[in-house]
This record gives sequence, C-alpha cells and structure tokens, in this order.
Amino acid sequence: MTSLSGNPWSLTGTTSAPRNMVVTPRGITLLGIDSVQLPIERRRAIWQQLETDMRPRHLAALTTEIPVTDVQSALDKIREGQITGRTVVSVAGRF
Repeated sequence: MTSLSGNPWSLTGTTSAPRNMVVTPRGITLLGIDSVQLPIERRRAIWQQLETDMRPRHLAALTTEIPVTDVQSALDKIREGQITGRTVVSVAGRF
C-alpha cells in the first residue's frame, strides 16, 4: 500500500479511519506497517522480536512517565523544547 505522500506504509490501525482523525504537525510523517493482512502467528512473532532484540537499548533512560493530569503542562514544555525523548502518559485511575 502506498499513501498519498508516496511512502509505502500506512499508520497501523488507521487505514480505514477517516483521514481527519490523525493530526500531525507540518513536516511530520507517521509511518507504520499495516499488518492486518498478516497471519496472527507472524504478527505475534514480529511483536515478540520488537519486545526483545529490536527494543532500543536505552529506552528507559529516554522515557518519562507522567499522569494524565499533567498532559497539558507536558505539551507546553514539549513545544518549548524543554522535554525530549519519550513521554508515557499513565491514565490508570487518574480521570
């Protein structure tokens, strides 16, 4: 599958969603693999590989976890360049 931008990928899970559901800043391209057509056994093998030998070595050092109540503040800091890396939003029991 080739998207309108010419990339031979589509964002996983959004191939049938309306285009206006995915909002990204200009110049940002979301790439993923549409794996829906793969047999479940193959998908499980790929996910297992992503969890082990393909997992980034320093992921924990690049990750900050925040409660959902701090999302607005974190977004402001990201826009200002004060936060880099990966931010995980914990939503369990916080709404």
